[in-house]
Amino acid sequence: MEPLCVNYLRYRPGTRVSIPLAFINQDRSADLKRGSFITRVNKFIDCVCDEEIPAQLEIDVSDAAPGQVYRLNNINFPPKVRPAKTVPPDFVAAIVKSPRG
Repeated sequence: MEPLCVNYLRYRPGTRVSIPLAFINQDRSADLKRGSFITRVNKFIDCVCDEEIPAQLEIDVSDAAPGQVYRLNNINFPPKVRPAKTVPPDFVAAIVKSPRG
């Protein structure tokens, strides 16, 4: 397989960049195994990185239950990565919904 396109990003430390959110440990949640599902509210979060830009930011959903809301404090930020000042304090990443509605 050959690459079709290459995008380069010029980045200076302290510049805002959008990083995708990833949900990990879905296989450990009993409710997700029973049919509950994660509804993404935001796919990306704006961050400021002082060094390397991570490929993704992870949210552990092993304790997912219907009605649970994953917010800013549930995101695992690596060292020297922080949310941008434009990210609201009530940022919602995802909501867990029951299959029954």
